[in-house]
Amino acid sequence: IEGKIEVAKAMLANNVDVNTIVKFTGLSISEIEELSGNL
Repeated sequence: IEGKIEVAKAMLANNVDVNTIVKFTGLSISEIEELSGNL
């Protein structure tokens, strides 16, 4: 899971759409939104 979080953070930093991040990482939208708040 840690690797997926790093990928999601990198994608968020590059303005990738949340739905795309969900597809590629398998993380939930709420998990990704939580990460985006921590950037």
